[in-house]
Amino acid sequence: MATYSYTFSGASSGSFTVTTSDTPTEITASDGTDCGQGYVITGITGTWNGAAITGLDSTYVSSNVGGTTTYYGDNAIFTGNNGYSDLVGGNGNLNGIDYQGISFYVGSLEVNVSYDNASDPEFSHSAGYYVTSGTAEPSSSLLMLDSTSYLACYAAGTRILTTQGEVAVEDLREGDLAVTESGGALPVRWIGYRTVQVARHPRPHDVAPVRVRTDAFGPGLPHRDLLLSPDHAVFVDGVLIPIRYLLNGATVAQESAARVTYYHVELDHHDVLLAEGLPAESYLDTGNRGAFANGGGPVQIHPEFALHRWEAAGCAPLVRSGPRLVAVRRHLLARMKTLGWRRTGEPGLRFSLAGQPIEAQVFGEETFDAWHCLALPDGARDLAILSRQAVPGEIEPTSDDCRHLGVALCEIRLDGVSLPLDDPRLARGWQACEPGLRWTDGAAILDVRGASLVELRFARGGLSYQLPPPVTARRRPA
Repeated sequence: MATYSYTFSGASSGSFTVTTSDTPTEITASDGTDCGQGYVITGITGTWNGAAITGLDSTYVSSNVGGTTTYYGDNAIFTGNNGYSDLVGGNGNLNGIDYQGISFYVGSLEVNVSYDNASDPEFSHSAGYYVTSGTAEPSSSLLMLDSTSYLACYAAGTRILTTQGEVAVEDLREGDLAVTESGGALPVRWIGYRTVQVARHPRPHDVAPVRVRTDAFGPGLPHRDLLLSPDHAVFVDGVLIPIRYLLNGATVAQESAARVTYYHVELDHHDVLLAEGLPAESYLDTGNRGAFANGGGPVQIHPEFALHRWEAAGCAPLVRSGPRLVAVRRHLLARMKTLGWRRTGEPGLRFSLAGQPIEAQVFGEETFDAWHCLALPDGARDLAILSRQAVPGEIEPTSDDCRHLGVALCEIRLDGVSLPLDDPRLARGWQACEPGLRWTDGAAILDVRGASLVELRFARGGLSYQLPPPVTARRRPA
């Protein structure tokens, strides 16, 4: 059982804890909407305006559909096709894009607590509104207390430079003298730590570690691979930039992990440490100390407090957009070429059924605009359309498109009959439809039950894919 604790403050207020299933399953809303993989909410406890929360807004009924368990209900923590994991529910809509929140009862009163992330889905837990019995009330603020979404941390094993040499962050002790980027030394005042179950987190992309590869920023920067939490800021050209804004899918790339233990180091004041030789921030208390295992419990604040705190006590400007960010991203991309990384327009297209490769007959000279025809065996069900993938925002310094894109299909035919690109048989691994095409995420599933022939035509999406340096080129350049 996983638990997530929330607090809402504003014209009305409340705190509640949500418990969920241990493992993800296929989620289907009560209106039949297929919502993909998710964690079924099994209970909600807490208070709203001082009164006890008494239950969910719907009853879950499970049924076996195609050998899997499908839950019909309105509350779940799920990962939708938009690529983000969210607490969602209410009125049979589990879309996760149009409506996000949670519903429960306080006595006979139904409360729908929701938040709107349309402007910035990366920070959907930071601000919101609530609706009580269908009447909108003034804007309130939502804080997910046990989420590490906005913690800036070093992964265990990271070596921090001290006056006694480099020391693994987990071996640092209060009173040790940490060397700062300016060449000074400051005593360690506190070390926070937290183990995160990444695989069970509702928003894994907010907590999964980011690997900064050796020499990514320049020779010796860092001098060994470095693992940071997504919101940990590195110091570049006089500013601090959270590492999530510098992802390039190659030398700065997020990794999957079942769990990770993070540490942070507090000095006398906010400053820049040297982690594996790379300048990166020390801990700044923006009200999130309680999110660490040894932080003394949750601190309930308005999210705006964090920015005010940074402006007042941060050691350098915090940059998350604008020309200075673009300049650093351009530098990282240029540095990748120096390190031997390459790009290709070839998607590496391939197909499989039940985990076994299946060959396509191609009518045309190139991957794109040609027809790829696959003769299916009896009983074929899920055709996997596999390819390389790329994130436009990681390969173009001015792009903020965070979608994982594989290949773009412009036409599908099953036994000679055209299939609309928004057909539900495009089961999972698909991005939203665009005019005349639909992107996969690199591992899309097409339901081909009952068909004996599949014909696919791919559009030229103009996407390039990162290729690692050849083994012989993987040496440190001058």
